[in-house]
Amino acid sequence: MMRIFKSDLYRLFHTTGFWVTLAVTLIAAVVSAANEAIGGITMGTSALENMAAPNWTVYNTARYLSFSTTYLPYIFIGLFVILIGYEFSQQTYKNTLTAGIGRWQFIISKNLTLLLTVGVLIALFFFSGVLTSAIAGRPMGASVGKIISRILLYTGSQLVGIAAVYALATILLVLFHSTVISAVFIVVFPLFVPGFNTFVHWSWLKYIDFLSTSQNLTAGILSNQTLSRFILVSVLTTIIAWLASALILKNQEL
Repeated sequence: MMRIFKSDLYRLFHTTGFWVTLAVTLIAAVVSAANEAIGGITMGTSALENMAAPNWTVYNTARYLSFSTTYLPYIFIGLFVILIGYEFSQQTYKNTLTAGIGRWQFIISKNLTLLLTVGVLIALFFFSGVLTSAIAGRPMGASVGKIISRILLYTGSQLVGIAAVYALATILLVLFHSTVISAVFIVVFPLFVPGFNTFVHWSWLKYIDFLSTSQNLTAGILSNQTLSRFILVSVLTTIIAWLASALILKNQEL
């Protein structure tokens, strides 16, 4: 599994798509912080109503940027394609499996590499935005330690949500060997769930609105105590989806 991990990282760092993704991520954070822009793709009226009047301190920059993290899964689709999608669209995964790597190891290695990369990029998104606010001369608003802990909280909560969405997309990728289908799912699913729930008002749907966790935490809709439930659902969804992908792959002919 470590061999796959190292190989994937080497290929990733030698791919133009990775550096473009990194540049877009950093530019998005800097522009949002510099222009004091608050917003996100799945940002609903309930989140806006719970927001106090913006006060752009360095600390609050991290809070406000949590809304913009809903854009990131779409920016990171290229990483999903590079690290996982390419293997199935080009059928190169067969070479790895016939070399003696187990299906479970293959799925885990690919997804962990993706999540490690995504986690680092999310953290860089927050840190670059916070640094932009500091350079702009805004008041700190909190200690450095509190700012860093808040960044790590938002990074972790958004990462587990992205992990769940990408894990579900991996099932479709393994089933249909189509990066298009899985990419469309990544785009549509986070928009469909909150949109559909505005009509049906099923309380349980909020737990699979994976990408809204950090922004709801910022807006005060979600408390630190209830955050653990949402994270648990995301983690369980991710693990179950990985197991399903490995099982489907096991029953496919090489």
